[in-house]
Amino acid sequence: MKQIFLAFHDRMYAIFSQFWRLYTFKTVHHFVIAISTVVISSCTEVIHIDLNASDPQVVVEAHLAETGRVEVKLRRSVNFEADNDFPAVEGALVYLEDEFGNSIQLNEVNPGFYVSSLLQATTGTTYRLVIYTDDKVITAEDRMPVAVRMDSLTIRPFRFPLEGIGDRPDSVNLLEAVVWYTDPIQEKNQYRVLEFRNDTLQSISITDDQFNNGKAIGLSLLNFRKPLRPGDKLSVEFQSISRPVYEYLFGFSGVNGGPLASSPSNPVTNLSGTRLGYFSAHTVHRLSLTVFGGVSFVSSSSHLPQQKLK
Repeated sequence: MKQIFLAFHDRMYAIFSQFWRLYTFKTVHHFVIAISTVVISSCTEVIHIDLNASDPQVVVEAHLAETGRVEVKLRRSVNFEADNDFPAVEGALVYLEDEFGNSIQLNEVNPGFYVSSLLQATTGTTYRLVIYTDDKVITAEDRMPVAVRMDSLTIRPFRFPLEGIGDRPDSVNLLEAVVWYTDPIQEKNQYRVLEFRNDTLQSISITDDQFNNGKAIGLSLLNFRKPLRPGDKLSVEFQSISRPVYEYLFGFSGVNGGPLASSPSNPVTNLSGTRLGYFSAHTVHRLSLTVFGGVSFVSSSSHLPQQKLK
C-alpha cells in the first residue's frame, strides 16, 4: 500500500505541475496529500457487478478514402467479461454505392476484411454502404467533406518543467511534432489525425473547429509516454471527416474513459441495422519526415491522385 501511495503521490505532482505558477508549492503539496489519502482509504472493498449477457452485434469499421481505397472490417461483439477476441464476420456481401447509382462489390481478402480500389471518391458526394450478413441488412450513408490539407509538419524542441518532483532534474527536453493547417471559415470542419512512427500506428486524435473556425492551427502530437527520438521516421495522415463520424468517434472516446467520459452508453452511429461501428467517407493528405535532434520541417505536397468509377 505504501508503494501505491508513493506512485499515486508522484503522479499527482505531475498533473498539478501546470498550476505552480498560480499556487504555492506548499498549497499543492497539501492538496495532493489530501487526495491521495482519500483515494487510498476508500480502496478497502472489492465490488463485483453482475453484467447481463447480450446477443452478439456486428461491429462495422468502414472507410472510403479520397484515393478510392475502400476497406470494411466486420467483427462480432463479445460480452464484457469475455476475452478481447472478436470473431470475424465471414461470407458477407458488401457493396458501396454513390448518389448517382454506381455500385461496386467488395472482395473478402482476409476473414472479415473486405476491400476494393476501383472507386473514385469525390468530395461533396454522398456514399452508401450496404452489408448483407446473418439474414440482416446493414446500411450507412456518409457525405465526403471538402478537403483540407496540411500546410506543413514540423518538429521542434519542447522543454517540460519538473522542478520539485522528487530527485528528478529541473526539466526534460523533448521533441514535439506539430501539424499546421488552415481551417476554412465558410463551413464547419472536423478532422481525424493518424500518427505513424517507423511505419507503426502510434496515435489517433480527432478535433473540430468549434473554437478555431477560419484560423491557422498548430495541432500538437506531443507524446510524453513515447517521446520522439532522433532517427524516427514520422508520417501523419490528415483526414477531413463528416460531423456524424466525428460525433461517433468523440462518443467512443468518452465510453473508453476519455477526458470527457460520462456514464457508459453506445455512441451514436450512422449505421442502420447494428448499433456498433461507423462508415466514414473522408479525404486524405499525408506528410512524412525524418526526425533530427533539432528543428525538422516539411511543407505541404500536392493531394493524392484519384481514380474513376468503373
